[in-house]
Amino acid sequence: MQRGGAEMRTLEVMRSLRPLGFICDVVALSGLAGELDTEIEALGGRVHFCRRTFGWRRHLRRILRSGGYTVVHSHVHLYSGILLREAAHCGIPIRIAHFRSTGDGRGNNLVRRCYRWLMTRLIDRHATAILSVSRSALTAAWPRPTDARCQVIYNGLDLKVFSRELDVLALRADIGVPVGAGRVVMHVGNFTQPKNHGFLLRVFAALAKKDQSLYLILVGRGGTIEEQQTRALIEEFSLGGQVKILGVRDDVPDLLRCADVFLFPSVREGLPGALLEACAAGLPCVTSDIPSCREVAERVPGVDCVGLDQPVSVWVERLQRGLASGRASDPQAGSRHLIQGGFDLDTATEALRRAWTVPVVMRSGHP
Repeated sequence: MQRGGAEMRTLEVMRSLRPLGFICDVVALSGLAGELDTEIEALGGRVHFCRRTFGWRRHLRRILRSGGYTVVHSHVHLYSGILLREAAHCGIPIRIAHFRSTGDGRGNNLVRRCYRWLMTRLIDRHATAILSVSRSALTAAWPRPTDARCQVIYNGLDLKVFSRELDVLALRADIGVPVGAGRVVMHVGNFTQPKNHGFLLRVFAALAKKDQSLYLILVGRGGTIEEQQTRALIEEFSLGGQVKILGVRDDVPDLLRCADVFLFPSVREGLPGALLEACAAGLPCVTSDIPSCREVAERVPGVDCVGLDQPVSVWVERLQRGLASGRASDPQAGSRHLIQGGFDLDTATEALRRAWTVPVVMRSGHP
């Protein structure tokens, strides 16, 4: 399992559930080892590699039948239909489809429509619970969000990491922001199409024309076409001295506490974990006006949603407003707001504990 927003939230819940007697094994459908595998194993879990090649479902059934499992919890969007069908055939009583995105980004041609129809039918037949990370993810993925099996469980953050001691100036210097330099705009997100790095660079380039002391810090997995395009734009806009690409980091909460404003122009999100982290760090946030970001803004102060159809100048004005307001003066304020909004780890852990313990009623006629 690789490091990413959904993966880190899952690992945090696994840590919280371990003292309650839950041991979680992971099936990696990529068939590839990941950065988080050793942490899963340290919690008593196993990582099974089940690459989707010829005979993979037979291999999956062997895993399910030999593990003594009571729960199969699938996070692979509509493809969960296949996995939950196999789990049902293996007699596993609790079978959960968990939607983490508002779409698959694969277009809407005839083949995709047929695929979605079939997978939805399989989930409907075999799922005992249908979870999502936000209202918007549920309504986008599931045709009947009032189904008795449906429940929104917000991802929860481990908020303790946002209050640990930190030498902000030392960390800023370590990432290339000199002591006494200007303010920092930060973005956290892998270099993929939904994160909209091209638009982000255009916004920052316009902002930097007004204040050349600003820095932009980009955190996230690269090695993609999107990263190449981002680097090309950095060169085109002559921003090489002001933009720092850090790649994958395991100290994102600390990095956010070094910033002055958070910029997040995603095209789509199930529930934006990086936005929640920025809120926990007390940062003013300027985000795209998409349903999941609005859902966070309804529950947590300091989130300014701007339409992606708005001109760059509007985004610049909102960032300037955020920089002027500054981060929360009380370092605990962000954590309190997330707890009040239901985005804390304890709330998420208890909701999942219940989901893994008490089966939800099945669709009528299908045991």
